[in-house]
Amino acid sequence: MNIVQKCLCYCACLLVGACGGGYEGTAPPIDSSSQSLKVVGAAHITLVPSEMGRVEVSGGTRPYSVTSSNTAVALASVSDNILSVAAVRGDLTPITVTVTDAKNTKTSLQVTVTNSPQQGTFTLSERVFSVQPGNSKNITIAGGTGPFTAASLTPLVAGVSVNGNTVTITGLAEGVNAEIKIFDTKGITQSALVTVAAPMPSSSGLSLFSNMPANLSLRPRNGVTFTLGGGTPPYSFLSSTPSVLSGEVRGSALVLQPGQSGNATITVTDSVGGRLSQRVFVQTTAAPLTLSATSISANVAETAVVGISGGMPPYTALSTASNLAGSGLIVSGDQLLLTGQHAGGPSVVTVRDAEGATAKLDFFATSTLTPSLAASPNAITISELLTLSPAGVTQPTGIPVRLLAGKAPYRVFTSFPWLLRGTVNADTHTLTISTLSDADGVYAPCVAEDTVVVITVIDANNAKAEVAVTIRDNGAVCPR
Repeated sequence: MNIVQKCLCYCACLLVGACGGGYEGTAPPIDSSSQSLKVVGAAHITLVPSEMGRVEVSGGTRPYSVTSSNTAVALASVSDNILSVAAVRGDLTPITVTVTDAKNTKTSLQVTVTNSPQQGTFTLSERVFSVQPGNSKNITIAGGTGPFTAASLTPLVAGVSVNGNTVTITGLAEGVNAEIKIFDTKGITQSALVTVAAPMPSSSGLSLFSNMPANLSLRPRNGVTFTLGGGTPPYSFLSSTPSVLSGEVRGSALVLQPGQSGNATITVTDSVGGRLSQRVFVQTTAAPLTLSATSISANVAETAVVGISGGMPPYTALSTASNLAGSGLIVSGDQLLLTGQHAGGPSVVTVRDAEGATAKLDFFATSTLTPSLAASPNAITISELLTLSPAGVTQPTGIPVRLLAGKAPYRVFTSFPWLLRGTVNADTHTLTISTLSDADGVYAPCVAEDTVVVITVIDANNAKAEVAVTIRDNGAVCPR
């Protein structure tokens, strides 16, 4: 498209009102409440990271406002009647962008951000597999950009931890297709489905046995699972004092559920009369599992340490996936290392001991938002006749803008991509603003009237800085 075609397209946009609106702005109050508030033409859009999507909003009473249900995945803004959605990182779960009018009427748009080829990808050695309750399975990550993080969407069924490119999934309770989500630092998401179930054993010629410790003490009301083998299945279970210790057999899994304090003798019998008996104590004399804090916060990408005491080591940690503010990892045996992932919270981090006792902590992640990231200068005025060559063109004349206190990598968005664009040099933390160019040359940003173009930069901590570039209309000197 040559410069005349571009300018004709821009003027047509002004006439029909389909291209208007900067990245942010305030519209005058307009009452069109005779029509219901709605997003025109789409109930769901799909974007790739760093892509900007725009849809029209109609009806209701202006001005409109907008919120994103997950700003780590996509940002949203509205100017006049144009809703703009800026994709940040890929995620398999759609988010909701909610538009509210001046009378608090709401409508919504579903947004899915998929992984782009520029982000790359990574693969898992296995995606669908089974694990027994109380056992763990390792899968490996190939490709991607570490460090990796992971979360279980069903944390009561399966727990997960990451060490380098190894993901360890631990079966906690029986369940089917518990989803494990794994993320790399570029926002790429992969999923694995795990079924936690004890397989039905077969006759092995061995005597009936289990992996229960010889001297077993349990906490009241904290269930545990052990594995049975040998004998001739199926197995049955009997407790001498069900109020102290009840249980059941599921395949080869022996599930024990302590009740009140005391002791009970449990007996497992196979189908030909083979028996396995053991006395089990349920007591409260040992110190309970305790964390040194019940609520803590840290900045995104930073860590905090919480001490663990009591209970029965070894400990494990898992985080909820409803809000991925942070994740927990056991270090040095009795310390919980927390890492901030995305601003928000709380993420509930649960520490579990070897007997199934749990202690929970609320973790909040804070984001270093503006003014930690700033642009200098943040307001510029240029003529519509000015041509700004991008980097890479002989004798580049782009406008350099310094990014202060930012963290690479950066993402750049522009409210009028057919007029100006921005590129960032992560090494020098410099934003270069240039006009459009192609094989035929560099084009001036012709406008029909004074126009403000907003260049938005978002850094690795999701902090935002904006540069407002005013393109001054010089009259009928520019071909349109």
